[in-house]
Amino acid sequence: MPLGALLEQYIAGPDVLRRSVKGMTRDQLTARPIPGKWSTLEVVAHLADFEPILAERMMRVLSHERPLLLVADENLFAAALNYTGRDVEEELSVIEVTRKKMARILRTVRPEAANRMGVHSFKGLVSLEAVLTSAVNHIPHHVGFIEEKRKALDARPGYCPNTPIQKLNTCRLSPGASRSGNPKSMASGTGPKSCGIEIRKPTPAVTR
Repeated sequence: MPLGALLEQYIAGPDVLRRSVKGMTRDQLTARPIPGKWSTLEVVAHLADFEPILAERMMRVLSHERPLLLVADENLFAAALNYTGRDVEEELSVIEVTRKKMARILRTVRPEAANRMGVHSFKGLVSLEAVLTSAVNHIPHHVGFIEEKRKALDARPGYCPNTPIQKLNTCRLSPGASRSGNPKSMASGTGPKSCGIEIRKPTPAVTR
C-alpha cells in the first residue's frame, strides 16, 4: 500500500482508540471481565508503550542504513511498568503526540523510502512500509479486544474479575504480520496470532 494511504490510517488511529474507551469509569477501565486477559487500561498502556518503539524504528530506518531494530518483550513491560496504575488520558496523549510527530516526518519522505530496510533482531529484514503497516494495524487489533471487554462488562453488571493475568499468546510487533493475541499475552486476543506484527501461540516470552 502506498505510504500516503498508510499515513492517513496511521493518523486516524488515536481517535479510534479514544472513542473505544470514551465514557468508561476507572473501575471499568481496570476491570478484567474476561479471565486471563488484560484490562482495558492495561491494553491502552501497552499501546502507549509500543507506539514510541514503532516510531523510533521508523526514524532509524529512515536515517540509518539497515539499522538494528531491537525486539521488545510486552510481557516484561506489563509486569514491570505499573500498567494498572497508569492514567488513561496520559496514555492516550502519548499515542496522539507520537503519531502527530511521526506523521509530520513521514509526509516529507519520497515514495521510494517505503523500501528502506532495517534489521529486526527477531524477524530479520523489515521495510519502512512493513513497520508502518504494523503500527497502523496495532490499534484496530486491540480496539476489538476493548469492545469485547465492554460487552462483557455490560452483560455481567457488578462483576469485577480483577484476577491475576496469565501469559497466553504473544503480541509480537514484527513488521508486516497480522495482529491478534492477548496481553500479558496481548490485550486480549484469542487466535493463533497476536498483536500486530505477528503472533505466535503461547511462548515463554513475547517479543515485538
